[in-house]
Amino acid sequence: MLEVTGIEARGHVLDPRSQSALWRFGRGMFGHTVDFAVVFTAQDEDPRSRVDARLEYPGKDGARDEVTSSAMIAVGRLNFSFVFEAYGDLKLSVAYRGETFFEDTIPLQE
Repeated sequence: MLEVTGIEARGHVLDPRSQSALWRFGRGMFGHTVDFAVVFTAQDEDPRSRVDARLEYPGKDGARDEVTSSAMIAVGRLNFSFVFEAYGDLKLSVAYRGETFFEDTIPLQE
């Protein structure tokens, strides 16, 4: 059994169980890299197995960009980086053995 227990970004800890996370970014952040991690726990799973994740985020001129991340279960965290270029929604999904076990949408607002 796998469970996402937290999302950590720039000193903020977002609770993924609340489904009400919101990140606020000032216009001065445009063009800056945003780093964050999805923290997860696993019970009764092979620690050498991998967890895969996909992040879709707003890009310039209405485009949607995407990054992926993968980590062994033993690591317990998936690290992401994206360049903040527009306000909109981050769409995050985390899968194990091809099946999604966590999805969240996090608005990026001013």
